[in-house]
Amino acid sequence: MKEIRDSLFLLSSAGLHKLAITSFLKLVNVSDPKPKIIVDISPNPVRQMLSVRFQEQVHGHVYIQDVNGRSLFDAPFTDVDRMDHDLSDYTPGVCFVVLNIGGHRICRKIVKL
Repeated sequence: MKEIRDSLFLLSSAGLHKLAITSFLKLVNVSDPKPKIIVDISPNPVRQMLSVRFQEQVHGHVYIQDVNGRSLFDAPFTDVDRMDHDLSDYTPGVCFVVLNIGGHRICRKIVKL
């Protein structure tokens, strides 16, 4: 802990008063406890195979949802640095790839042609 001393002057009808202020400051190391997850989802727009690539091996859960929030795909994954998913049977339009990885929630919009 670091002690900080300062003075404050108060002017009132009775005169000028000096007030002593002592406060304690605890220095802490503030850093993001969650490392950033780097993900590449391609191609976008996609006709058939969608590839999800990570900078390193990760585990979590992947969801694909339509614009109404309806689940089109839902699966856990463990220790992967790449996933491929065939979207050829999906209806063309906008959908979302949602990844839950180590407390991070990553959402990317994709267009299915």
